Amino acid sequence: MENQPQHISIQRCSRKKCNKILPVNWGWRQCAVCQESNRRCKKRKRDINDDEEPQPGPSAHAEPQPGTTVHVTRPTNLAGGEGSDSDDGEDTYNVAAETYGDAEDMICEIRDLFKSKTKIHFYGTYTMAEDPMVSMKERVRMLANEIWKVTSYRFFVRDHKSSDHHHKTRFWCCQDASRKQKPHLSTREDAKRRQNVGMQRFPCHSRLNITCRLDGDGSMLISLRLVHEVRHVPYYDVSMPEGALDMIRTHMDFSTPSVLAAGIREKFSHVSAAQVHRAWSAMSETMWKRAGDQMESGRILLQELGDDIDYFHEIQPPEGVEQLCFGMKRILHALRGKVVEIGMDATFNTNKGHLELYSIMGEYDNAGFPLAYCLLTTATAVEQGKQTSALEAWATILRERYGIIPKFVHLDKDMAEIGMAKQVWTLAKLSFVDPDASEREGGPDPDAMPRESDMDLSRPWALKIKLPLIPSGSGTRDKENLPVQDTPFPTNANSKTRPPKIEKQSRHFCLKEYRSEITGMMERHYCAHPFIPGEAHPSTAAIYEWAVRMMYEYCVKRDLREVWAYLWENWYRPGCWELWARSTCPEMIAILKTTMILESHWRHIKEDFLHHFALPRVDLLIWVLVTKLAPNYYRRLDVLMNPIGRYRELASWRKAFKKEWRRCETAPWTLPLNEKYQPDTKKWRGTHGEHSDEEEDDVRAFVASQTTFREQITLRVAQLREFADMLEYQKQFGDQRMLDSVEREGSRLFRLVESCQSRERRFRSRTEASPTTWEASTSNAMFFRVRPE
Repeated sequence: MENQPQHISIQRCSRKKCNKILPVNWGWRQCAVCQESNRRCKKRKRDINDDEEPQPGPSAHAEPQPGTTVHVTRPTNLAGGEGSDSDDGEDTYNVAAETYGDAEDMICEIRDLFKSKTKIHFYGTYTMAEDPMVSMKERVRMLANEIWKVTSYRFFVRDHKSSDHHHKTRFWCCQDASRKQKPHLSTREDAKRRQNVGMQRFPCHSRLNITCRLDGDGSMLISLRLVHEVRHVPYYDVSMPEGALDMIRTHMDFSTPSVLAAGIREKFSHVSAAQVHRAWSAMSETMWKRAGDQMESGRILLQELGDDIDYFHEIQPPEGVEQLCFGMKRILHALRGKVVEIGMDATFNTNKGHLELYSIMGEYDNAGFPLAYCLLTTATAVEQGKQTSALEAWATILRERYGIIPKFVHLDKDMAEIGMAKQVWTLAKLSFVDPDASEREGGPDPDAMPRESDMDLSRPWALKIKLPLIPSGSGTRDKENLPVQDTPFPTNANSKTRPPKIEKQSRHFCLKEYRSEITGMMERHYCAHPFIPGEAHPSTAAIYEWAVRMMYEYCVKRDLREVWAYLWENWYRPGCWELWARSTCPEMIAILKTTMILESHWRHIKEDFLHHFALPRVDLLIWVLVTKLAPNYYRRLDVLMNPIGRYRELASWRKAFKKEWRRCETAPWTLPLNEKYQPDTKKWRGTHGEHSDEEEDDVRAFVASQTTFREQITLRVAQLREFADMLEYQKQFGDQRMLDSVEREGSRLFRLVESCQSRERRFRSRTEASPTTWEASTSNAMFFRVRPE
């Protein structure tokens, strides 16, 4: 117990800016450096007080009376330059404190001084009633803003000193050479050092002190001390003007930063496009940012948007899987039971979280409408089949909750999507096609398809096919960078030696002159259907036999062994043929051929919205999809489903169809007629012009306004006059925040007022030209009638 060390408390210097650790057993509260600094400061003050003579006037503690001038004793031998300690005191000039009636009188006096004098030494006070809605610090800030406006010089805050009964803020001129602050360089490794021309500085030895003090009788004493030695060029404000910010606020809901930048820079040439983008992003954060973590913020935002979307919160992704799913509620309810075909696809590089964006779109009247979205990443998951399971949980909700049971599902060659579609929509016809298959040498994964040995191929008309042997090292699995055959590399799977990398050298086993013919035949095989008479018997089995025979004989005739092996293994063998040929569904023909409605959807998202952001946050992406993109589909669906009894613009595909139909009407007939172009009148029955009684009765009701023109304009005039009286009452409080709100919210009305005033003034003027009807400056007042003189 005797050898146990005693606890020693650490003591620090009591000066806030120092805070150094004091030595053990130090007898003072401040360190030696701070003590020496205080000693020199006190000695300097004693020397100054010994040299100066007393000035007549009231005591420094007496309150100034209105209309009187208070002489304050201040030294004249210090200029407040760099390195002086005079900034710690109140002021260092021999100036007189003058009392003003209100802030307006003092601001006008300061404006006149800056216009007439070079050196400014000002000290003024005024008294006003205490306002519980405005704090002392806010009152000081408002007064400083007024000083910046009338002097054209910008002052920045040095420090604040506050107590329960007073607040003081000290400012320096931004262009003061002695007040230049040290640059704060970024410590990031990837930080870029930009070489810019610095702001011009001047030896103005500036200082602005504003104090707000409570008197205890319900009034406040405002004192302002201002020193500025040199007249220099005004401060060039590179910040966003209030007018530009107002334009962004007005058009933020229905415009983009790039569109806003063009209009703003026409009126404010010094504003850059980057400033507009930053201001738009900062203002819009209140709409979509709910938390620091983008995934958590996205979940909260989805819950808040419950009127337009359905957040699938019941999906619980496994460990290592991040997933956010939601359905477009308004579209799903409108298309319930009417969706026959859907398409599904994914895209990437849409968000900062690197989640893939999946979408399911439904076809209605040959147009695509987004039904649901899924943000998914499985990068850190180790579970087998995690992507298919996550997609299956998402699609199951669409099927069970909204009755999305399509006849056709259009996909690309993603095996997770194919596996999900087979599990969720077991009776649907899966369809995908790649007309450039021979170029990319792709196809479904053979391991996921049923093998030939597992299927019954006993057909009397079956084609006898001979599959050529594929040389070692040139299997169909190597779809990218297939090595040339004469390049030796080990083929042993257990070998640790990796094959050498070959730069941009891929192996093409189909010559270029055959590719267009092969893709053309595949297009014909894809479009063949029992409903369309052609070169084969109108049955599923006969069309399959005709397609395989045509492609096989083409390859045999040109000795394309590897091409035929690839086509059979990936496209024409049983199990693959059913995934892309239309003839395998003899009951109906799909309208969609590919997932192009989704590709167009991705282009619309990325080129019209997301190109304004470099990988936006997940919550911002959700906000764009729900509030910016979805309304376009709402309007389009409303036009299609709600007849209004008036002219409506047709869909783009209907225009092309009508044009081709009119051309065929006047086209000459050639005899004899081709049999395959003769339609079956029993199967091809037109249904145009047939409408149900419900559709005939479903007409929008138009409710006309019951207010006449004179009553409406009288109401507006009364509102404006009452509001003008209300603004007149606000003048006594001097609250700058109220004025800012009026300028911001009423900017469009004020612009209209100014245009009408300008139009009337120019009509009455005998020297100015009268405004024209379509003049840009007064076009918004085109219908304004000038009052008689």
